[in-house]
Amino acid sequence: PDMQPDDSYIDIKRPKTIEVTLNISLLEAVKGCKKSVSFKAQTRCDTCNGSGAVIDSIVTPCKNCNQQGFIKEGLFQVKLMCVSCKGFGKIIESPCRSCKGRGTIETTKTTEI
Repeated sequence: PDMQPDDSYIDIKRPKTIEVTLNISLLEAVKGCKKSVSFKAQTRCDTCNGSGAVIDSIVTPCKNCNQQGFIKEGLFQVKLMCVSCKGFGKIIESPCRSCKGRGTIETTKTTEI
């Protein structure tokens, strides 16, 4: 799926690029230094183990888009996000409350560079 009209759609298959702006002094650039950097990233939901569904919830393949998450329409075969499954390719009867059915949650990560 190429379209992302709102925050409820996340393409888990493709890793996202994270950019962080970090200010350093000329001296730090010349001599080198270590800096701690925090950033927000999508990580697998531990509550549902990334499935997006409550345990024992019924998950059915989306028949509207053939489990693709998108529908091709028009003369030029434009990809449109499937409104039935919101781009996931499956319909979850009872979505996980922690991740709202997405399978991922936003967390803050810290690393040293």
